[in-house]
Amino acid sequence: MHCLIGLRPAEAGEVRLDERPLTQWPPGERARRMGLSFQEEATDFPATVLETALMGRHPYRNGWSGETRGDLRKALVVLRELELAAFARRPLPTLSGGERRRAQLATLFAQDPPVCLLDDPVNHLDLRNGVRILDAVARRARRPGHCNLIVLHDLNLARRFCSHALLLYGNGEWRAGVFPEIASPAALSDLYGCDIREIRDQHGSALVAS
Repeated sequence: MHCLIGLRPAEAGEVRLDERPLTQWPPGERARRMGLSFQEEATDFPATVLETALMGRHPYRNGWSGETRGDLRKALVVLRELELAAFARRPLPTLSGGERRRAQLATLFAQDPPVCLLDDPVNHLDLRNGVRILDAVARRARRPGHCNLIVLHDLNLARRFCSHALLLYGNGEWRAGVFPEIASPAALSDLYGCDIREIRDQHGSALVAS
């Protein structure tokens, strides 16, 4: 993901955004098109939840200008979407791990780029908040010209929210395609080196390791 967003150079080949090499995009213009949410981010910086969300509006500012009323409205809408409005004035270090994770995602949501890269966005989140976050991420991807690239370790969440899958085997081998076709129990068993089974009941099905 660091390579795809331009933080690390590609060892071979070329990364293109809208048919244009990534290296030819000015940083601000690129940030208005692509955004990345890291798996772990520093949270000891003395910023509030609202200030953290407003960081996502930096690519839209001119020079050293401050936030506009529009930026503030955008950030507050995002905080309400992520159920963080009541924490707007709270410093990040005072939050729980799950609350900090949602605050970090608020930065990306406020940035609102068409292409979002998310590294394990449900890290530190309980089941309810994990599903709610992925619901919000999926809604954004349904807008015309928008897409997500997500790293997920929960197979059932991946199957629920992702249309396609890329399996990386760690030795240079990979498989990619439509999720149900690529991420079969047999393929996943080979990927993880353990038996992955699909269990079914009247409510649906789930992938489990055994």
